[in-house]
Amino acid sequence: MKSFVFVCLTLFCSQVFAVPVGELYRSQVAIKSQTDTAREAALKAAMAQTLVRVTGSSEAASAPELAELLNDPSPYVLSYRYEQGDDGLELYAAFDQHLLDQAIWQHGYGVWGAERPTTLLWVAIQDASGQRDMVSDASRPLLAKAAVDEGKQRGLPVVLPLWDLDDKVKLDVLDVWGRFDEPVSDASSRYKAAQFVMARLTPNGQGYAADWQLSGAISLSGQVTGDSPEAAMRALVDDLTDQLAANLAVKGNLSAQRNEITLLGVGRAEDYLKALDELKKLPVVADAEVTDVKAGAVTFSLQLRGDQTQLSQALTLSRHFEAGPDGQYHFVNR
Repeated sequence: MKSFVFVCLTLFCSQVFAVPVGELYRSQVAIKSQTDTAREAALKAAMAQTLVRVTGSSEAASAPELAELLNDPSPYVLSYRYEQGDDGLELYAAFDQHLLDQAIWQHGYGVWGAERPTTLLWVAIQDASGQRDMVSDASRPLLAKAAVDEGKQRGLPVVLPLWDLDDKVKLDVLDVWGRFDEPVSDASSRYKAAQFVMARLTPNGQGYAADWQLSGAISLSGQVTGDSPEAAMRALVDDLTDQLAANLAVKGNLSAQRNEITLLGVGRAEDYLKALDELKKLPVVADAEVTDVKAGAVTFSLQLRGDQTQLSQALTLSRHFEAGPDGQYHFVNR
């Protein structure tokens, strides 16, 4: 049996790293009528949206491996209802989380848990004249909205900087443009985000190109294009989400060996029950059981669906587990 040793991978170790994303297993889609044929088509569209959010992969909506779920979502539907929206009739569908997760794993895809890293986007945009500006709600509201809305669609919490006096005292647009990590990290601290992106958005003749770099628990980068600044911004969020999910989504393969983790700060029955519940909520944890109880500390034996690296990433991003100065884990009942 292996003991789990925690390694702090993130740049923001004293902050809350992730937030629970709700509605991952609920989708709303446009529907023309309440006929059986229209409902069946709408449920398939709702399943496609849900699979993209749950797996974190944009390819899930058309993946051959998931064709069975896409073609017949009915076994996974908990409920549905119709509502009249601003743009017409809509269908709201809720899917069974446990059944859907099991089916996704059985078909070889990963599941990305509900606790996902809040991502701060520092995006410097250059116009055709060469002038540069920072994207924020105040300076470029349409671009900021495109990023946040796409994040909601993909299940990734996205925030934009205020770009107010406090930001401008610490940071210049050129710092983001030049990828100077230290001043951007310093300016990011006020936003309590798990990670931040530095990106450049530039015209390329056919539209706009965006190149980006992620700093945080995982270092990633990418380049995308779009036929407008808004399309390029949405493509950036899509590319970022796909790459994050490729690292953080957990497949259903069970580890042959159990791992142990000791949590401090578990002094009451309610703490113990909450800690056990939060461990079991992590997609990487297939099973958790108590092996030892001491004053203020409980040791758990874990069976993993992934490896220790994925467990480390999940715990690093969780708001319920923190590493103390001694490197041991502390449970935080919030």
